[in-house]
Amino acid sequence: MSSIKSIELSPKYPVHCNICNKQIIEKEPHVTEKAWKKYGEFGWSVIFELTLCVGCMQDKQQHISKESRERIQQYIALNPPSSPHSNERCNFTGKAFSECEFVQGAMMVDSNRSTIVLMSDEAIEMLQDQLSTETKEELDRFAQEQLGPPGAWKDLFSPTRPVLI
Repeated sequence: MSSIKSIELSPKYPVHCNICNKQIIEKEPHVTEKAWKKYGEFGWSVIFELTLCVGCMQDKQQHISKESRERIQQYIALNPPSSPHSNERCNFTGKAFSECEFVQGAMMVDSNRSTIVLMSDEAIEMLQDQLSTETKEELDRFAQEQLGPPGAWKDLFSPTRPVLI
């Protein structure tokens, strides 16, 4: 399987925010992030899935250092994601998912509009390079709180970390 067409980024509604447990309906502003790992000819498997309501998402963004926010904004300005998204290639690098070990995606919903971004393992690493040590430590702490002890999710990006958009 060379694409992730068979994997749904949209959650099955209603869902609950992973932080505050608020129920989220389909058109309500929120973000859902998923990461997949490819298992050879067996295809893709979800490693983690998080959904955050807009309030919790904004709160978590405040924990990202100013340096990291500026560096990420600069990186994205220099490497804007392609639009519309593709289930075959990374929005940032154009790398085919068939060449990836891992893929991470985010769906941001704002009323009647949703934006989907899918990133290759290469793009994830490039974005992680923009993060300060302080932000990396915060993301590690958040991942352990939400995803449990390091296991498959930690191996997913080892030696790098998940980039929670």
